[in-house]
Amino acid sequence: MAETSQKSPMLETPELFAGLPSSACSEILSAARPRDYMCRQVIFFAGDPVTETLLLIDGRAKLTQLGESGTEVILRLIAPGDVIGELGLAPGSRHSSTAQALQDCKVLVWGASAFEATLERFPILQRNAKRILVRQLDQLERRFCEIATEMASPRLAHALVRLLDQIGHKVNSMSKSTSRRRRWRR
Repeated sequence: MAETSQKSPMLETPELFAGLPSSACSEILSAARPRDYMCRQVIFFAGDPVTETLLLIDGRAKLTQLGESGTEVILRLIAPGDVIGELGLAPGSRHSSTAQALQDCKVLVWGASAFEATLERFPILQRNAKRILVRQLDQLERRFCEIATEMASPRLAHALVRLLDQIGHKVNSMSKSTSRRRRWRR
């Protein structure tokens, strides 16, 4: 596990582990199993039982649902340090979306019962999991409001800014926000 955390700086402070002592983080990480997914490989399907909690440590993934006409709708892009899909906070729950690797991905996996026991043992972890769910719900509500009230061009602008903030990279040693401002000025 130590090798994995050295390769991925995101593992030092993913949102799920915010506020936990480093010894607790190490203990939680050591209980995880590493798993790799190849580009385009499905991680889970909508409707599958939630049997694991997955933390992306390298690569990119997407969460999708199919519309009534069969059109794929991307709900969220997953970056390193993010939990993929539901956190399994409700025993017996099912995935509401399909997750698929957009690149080769490295994931840390905890079985549902092991993760549930970890949540009980570390209340800060449970608080962080709830905070992640509240933030995701807030984002979905704001996006629904945008779709219901705004014309296409402002919605597109909001979506592009969200994508840049979520998956932007440093360009020529500038931060993504500085780089974004310079690109938009051109």
